[in-house]
Amino acid sequence: MISMTNITKRVRNFFRPGLISREERWDNEFEPNWHRFMANPVAIETVAPCNRTCDYCPVAHAPKRQGRMTEETVHGLIDQLAELDFSDRISFHYYNEPLLDKRMLSFTR
Repeated sequence: MISMTNITKRVRNFFRPGLISREERWDNEFEPNWHRFMANPVAIETVAPCNRTCDYCPVAHAPKRQGRMTEETVHGLIDQLAELDFSDRISFHYYNEPLLDKRMLSFTR
């Protein structure tokens, strides 16, 4: 797992003056490996609504949200993460209630 400390070191080292230019370094090191700089984990909200009213959550005080992602979009996101060799956590909640989505079991297989 990549920690924020490691990311900070990588970014600092990337931009440190050296024998090659920043442009060459970008082309040779960063661009092919950009996915290693991603923040982890990934949260995917397949549905927008939440049926809770927690005092600490902004969703309880905001207008009710509606909508859901298409299955193609969800599977497309998961496929893209697989192409990047993503190996950290994928969570299906953020400011929503994932169990309101009856398709959730098919997404987690």
